[in-house]
Amino acid sequence: MVTGWDPVSAAAVEAFSAQRRPLNDLLCISDTLLAATAVSPLPFGELAATTVAPAVARAHLLHLLWHH
Repeated sequence: MVTGWDPVSAAAVEAFSAQRRPLNDLLCISDTLLAATAVSPLPFGELAATTVAPAVARAHLLHLLWHH
């Protein structure tokens, strides 16, 4: 970790890098997210809200971003 980072930045980097591990997609959230982005770009929170489980969708969004 770089010294002098504010706690919010450090937490964001930690949350993002945690998505390196495999993630099961039992609800097919990733497919829903990818279909929604094919229609038009959306902010992160709005994109997550298009799914049946926004909290799960946020984890899948981070996972997709990490593996992109």
